[in-house]
Amino acid sequence: FENAKKGLKFSKAVSYLVHNHMVGLVGSKGLSSIIGILSILDVLSISENWEPLCAEEIVHVFRRDEKDRMAKIISYLNENFEKKIELQDVASIANMTPNAFCRYFKKRTKKSYSQFLNEIRIRHACRLLIEGRHQISTVCYQSGFNTPTNFNRQFKSIMKITPTEYMRKYESKDGHSE
Repeated sequence: FENAKKGLKFSKAVSYLVHNHMVGLVGSKGLSSIIGILSILDVLSISENWEPLCAEEIVHVFRRDEKDRMAKIISYLNENFEKKIELQDVASIANMTPNAFCRYFKKRTKKSYSQFLNEIRIRHACRLLIEGRHQISTVCYQSGFNTPTNFNRQFKSIMKITPTEYMRKYESKDGHSE
């Protein structure tokens, strides 16, 4: 579970095995469905054929009085990251001025608003690159970046490799290339 905070990608063999277990869960009820879920977790926990999807874990803990406000902000960002998001718009969701919002957000998340938004966009880009259905330039725009140059810079900053290297890494693991 600790590793899962970064998102996990399992090998095709493990994915196939888990898929078969999940199909078996469809008709099960009661204790047998619980046993089926535990069986899936067991397969995943003993597998050594996995890699993290992101460099950092994706977990934020907030005080109760902040949960609603932060939930609205994060929900808005997750639903709209593909578009241009104006700072004024997201600040208004929190009922704050842009400057107050930036201070508030950084204090709660330990990241700037733009850094947080770029991480959401890069996580989405990682999923698209792993799927391998799109060119990198298409992934760039579908992830909310306006220019390939900025996309490549942000990707390398967060993931420590280029989008091309990331895509090749997963192509070779899945047997699509080589």
